[in-house]
Amino acid sequence: MVLDVPWQDHPALARALKDYPEALCLDGSPGLYYLRRGSGGGLSRYLIFFEGGGFCSSHEDCADRAGGYYGSTRGDGATRDLDHPFFTTSSTVSPLLWNWNHVFVRYCDGGYFSGSKQDPQRVGRASVFYRGRQITAAVFSDLAR
Repeated sequence: MVLDVPWQDHPALARALKDYPEALCLDGSPGLYYLRRGSGGGLSRYLIFFEGGGFCSSHEDCADRAGGYYGSTRGDGATRDLDHPFFTTSSTVSPLLWNWNHVFVRYCDGGYFSGSKQDPQRVGRASVFYRGRQITAAVFSDLAR
């Protein structure tokens, strides 16, 4: 079965959490989410997806991860195609969620959005930030604006 799923036609826009100085990825870059605005009756409803990416198991592992996709948002683009049927804008494929606000929260904290260490962890010459909880709080605060 082939579905006519038009998610590629409507990329989501990046929203870096620069107004929330505590919401940092492992490498200290700002947390980030992508938002595709809803329409009609879906304007006040949200489908929020938290990206997975595994857990770093030691400070050294997190320091290594900080230099890549799952520890930084430095290489993220201004838009993202939400290429999954969850995010379809087709009312046929998703009669409930098609016109809701679609949110994709980037995973970059190494701790399932749960870290809340105030001071960075020194690992060699690197500083590693464990701020997933602050990223989550910032996403919800930013969406509520």
